[in-house]
Amino acid sequence: MPSLLHDLRRDLQHAARTLRHSPGFTAVAVLTLAIGIGMNAAVFTITNATLFKGFPRVERNDRLVYLTTGRGCCVSYPDFEDWRAQATSFEDIAIVHGLGITLADGNGFPENYTVTEVSANTFGLVGQQPILGRDFTSADETPGAPPVVILRYGFWERRFGKDPGVIGRTVRLNGTPTTVVGIMPQGFSFPQNQDLWVPLIPTPDVRRRDNHNTWFAFGRMKDGVTLEGVRAEMATIGQRLERAYPATNKGFPPIIYTFTDFFIGANATLIYRAMWGAVGFVLLIACANLANLLLGRAASRTREICVRMALGAGRWRIVRQLLVESVMLSTLGGLVGWWLATWGVRAYALIVTGSGISDAIAGGNWFDDILDYSMDYRVVSYLVAISVGTGFLFGLAPARRLSTFNVNAALRDGGRTVAGGEGGRSLSSLLVIGQMALAVVLLAGAGVMIRSFVNVYRAELGFNTDNIIVGFVSLPRSQYVTTESQIAFFDRFTDRLHTTAGVESVSLA
Repeated sequence: MPSLLHDLRRDLQHAARTLRHSPGFTAVAVLTLAIGIGMNAAVFTITNATLFKGFPRVERNDRLVYLTTGRGCCVSYPDFEDWRAQATSFEDIAIVHGLGITLADGNGFPENYTVTEVSANTFGLVGQQPILGRDFTSADETPGAPPVVILRYGFWERRFGKDPGVIGRTVRLNGTPTTVVGIMPQGFSFPQNQDLWVPLIPTPDVRRRDNHNTWFAFGRMKDGVTLEGVRAEMATIGQRLERAYPATNKGFPPIIYTFTDFFIGANATLIYRAMWGAVGFVLLIACANLANLLLGRAASRTREICVRMALGAGRWRIVRQLLVESVMLSTLGGLVGWWLATWGVRAYALIVTGSGISDAIAGGNWFDDILDYSMDYRVVSYLVAISVGTGFLFGLAPARRLSTFNVNAALRDGGRTVAGGEGGRSLSSLLVIGQMALAVVLLAGAGVMIRSFVNVYRAELGFNTDNIIVGFVSLPRSQYVTTESQIAFFDRFTDRLHTTAGVESVSLA
């Protein structure tokens, strides 16, 4: 072992001297590798955040599953209670419901915000507690309990200037006086882009089994329980409920999703993996290019290699030395690539935050400002692996080629036959062919993607979109309880719009 370490140290010193003596080649090689490795690291960081990490600041995302029914999105509160009472595969189950509200606090105009109604055990289930104030309790979700609200950190910072005195303050949510009882940690948002959380109150209307609204449940699997085991148990519970309540449950069994299945979807998963595959092709092109450069550079190193072999260096010793040089190059390229990836991911995060890009791909309104694009252990491990692996990939073929020629013939010919021999020319030709094939695949894929985007952008909607304005109106439920009162409001609303200057027509959906 000491001898091997000594040899590796000597190989590293020799490689460093060799690269210093060829600054032009070293710069080109490092830049080429940095682009390929940096693109791979950046795309993997984005893919990791979208497909693998799950929600930031949520403990053990991989143990959370999301429960809906055959309706696709919606769960009735009685079904949720039955699931929680009968399932043994979960540590606990919670339920959530997103909606819009109007908030007024006396510090300006009322504004619309997103709020999520949650069962009182939600934050405990995801492993987070407020940094100021308190969590919801079972008393908060009792019908008739004083209304309370917990604020998201970003909302607290933006609306109240991070004033700790907001705890205990009364604000109006949809006209109802509500007490602020907590502030969640910075970076935490679950299960979507919301500003506030309020307890889900199981009123008589909520407790109707036919009231499915837009809720879903989620649960944390117990240690040792598999996803297949959860699905099997929930299928049995679903059959039991179908027999007990055929009018509302027949044909709507519980469906269990992972984070990626529920929030991302198959289409988005395919898109991100295709991006990952595309930058992998870019890295392969870079490797083929560098392998060709090394073969071309071999002519200038023939005499050096011949002398070392004549002095007794074996083929493995030569291959090892050349591979050390290649890995050193790829490591330098990886360091520069890491820097490029860091800035690339930051730029991507700035672009997608608030732009709806990730949400458009995933088909929802969930993630654009809550995904964690930091480089965690997965990204670092991936970066190290491709940096080292790339060095072996582009360095192995030239190293083997240089270590297998005839020393006597090479010294007699002055080194002219090594790089220009039939074997060297064939290998170089194969590398060029491989580069061109990969480039054609990439160009074809990029062309198809651009053409598809243009087709979608120019798709005929069946009506003229010029001069059309679309808006959303959320009514306070405390003031507009019945369907009749809601219809009356919108009748008055459309009458006002009809009489507004410049408005030709109005419709509601």
